[in-house]
Amino acid sequence: MPGAAAARTAAGEAGREDASQEYAVSPEAAAPASGEETEAEPEETNDAGTGAVSGTRAADAAHVREAVEEAEMVAAMSQGRGAFDLGVERRKEPVAPPRMERAEPPPAPPWTEPPPAPPRMERPPESPRTEPPPAPPRVEPTESSELVEEITSDVEKDDLRSHYDLGMAYLEMGLYTESIRDFQIASRCEDLQLSSMEMIGYCFLKSGQARLAVKQLQRALDIASATGADSLGIHYNLGLAYEMVGEQARAREHFEEVYIIDMSFRDVAEKMKKLSAVS
Repeated sequence: MPGAAAARTAAGEAGREDASQEYAVSPEAAAPASGEETEAEPEETNDAGTGAVSGTRAADAAHVREAVEEAEMVAAMSQGRGAFDLGVERRKEPVAPPRMERAEPPPAPPWTEPPPAPPRMERPPESPRTEPPPAPPRVEPTESSELVEEITSDVEKDDLRSHYDLGMAYLEMGLYTESIRDFQIASRCEDLQLSSMEMIGYCFLKSGQARLAVKQLQRALDIASATGADSLGIHYNLGLAYEMVGEQARAREHFEEVYIIDMSFRDVAEKMKKLSAVS
C-alpha cells in the first residue's frame, strides 16, 4: 500500500538521524590536545572497543526496525479506519437505482417473396349434353277381352291342355285375371290339377293378393303331400306369401323346407340369411 511504504520510509530516515546524532563525535573531542603525545594502546584495548561499538549499532538497528514496524502498524490502522469511515459515509448516501435500458424490439424478419400461387386449373370444357334417347312409343294394351277372344278363338273348351298353355301365356303378359281363369279350367284335368293350382296361387301372389295366394297354395300343398309329388315350388311360394302378409316365422318354416332339400333353389339361401338376421 502506498501509505504504508511512505510511513516506513519516514520512520527509517528518522531512526537513522537519531542514531547519527547520538553517536556523532565532535572534531574537537576527536583531535588530541596539542603538544600531547598519544600513546599507542595495546591491540587488546582496540579490539574491545570495536566490539562495543558493533553491539551498540546492532541495538540501534533493532530499535529502528521496531520503530518502522510500529509506524507501519499505525499507518495501516489509520488507512483502514479511513476506508471504513468512507464506506460508512457511502452507505449513508442514497443509491440511485440502476438505469434500465429500454429493450430494443427484435429486428423484423427479412421479407421474403411469397411462394408463387399454383397454376390455376382451368375447368375442362363441359361435354355437350346429350339428350337421352327418346323413349319407345308406348304401346297401349288392347282390351283384355279383345286379346283373349283373339287368342282363344281357336281353342275348344274341352281342350284342357290348351287352356293351361293359354294360362302360361297370359301370365307372361301380366294378364293375371285371364291366366287364373284358364288355369282353373285346366285344373279339371287330373294330370294338370296340381300344377294348375300352384300357378293359380302364384298369379294371386303376383297380383298382390297374398292371402288368397296362401289359401290356394296350401290346398296345392295338401294334394302334393297326399300324392308324394314335388312340393319345392309350393313351399317357396308359400314362404313368399307369408312374408308379404308379415308372418315371418311361417315364411321361414316354408323356406327351410326348401333349403334342407335344395339350398340352390332360386334365392332361398338369401331368404334364409335375411330371416335369420331378423329373428
